[in-house]
Amino acid sequence: MSLESEDRSCANAESTGGLKIQGEDESYDFGSGAGFYVDATKEPWSKGYKMYSYITEELPKTVFENFKEVDSERVSIFGHSMGGHGALSLVSTSTYQLRKVEFVC
Repeated sequence: MSLESEDRSCANAESTGGLKIQGEDESYDFGSGAGFYVDATKEPWSKGYKMYSYITEELPKTVFENFKEVDSERVSIFGHSMGGHGALSLVSTSTYQLRKVEFVC
C-alpha cells in the first residue's frame, strides 16, 4: 500500500500559525511567512506558532500513529537554504533520534 493511497492529514494549523492575528500575513519573514523552527514565546503568537514542537513532537507522533508503513527507526530530515539551517538547528537541539540529516545551503 502506498502512502498516497488514503487521504490522511498530518497537519495542525494551530501549531504552525493560522491564528488570524493582525499582521500575521503581512511579511515574508514573520508570522505565517516565517520559516524558523522555533516556538513563539510572546502573546499572541505563543498560542500557535510552535513549529519546533510541531516538527519534533506532534508531526512524528501523528505520522507513526497513522502510517504504520513508516519505520520509526529510519527517520531522516532534509532542508534547503533556510530549511537547511532549520534541519541543522533541529538536530542539534532535539532529543529525537534521526538516522540521517541532509542540508543544502
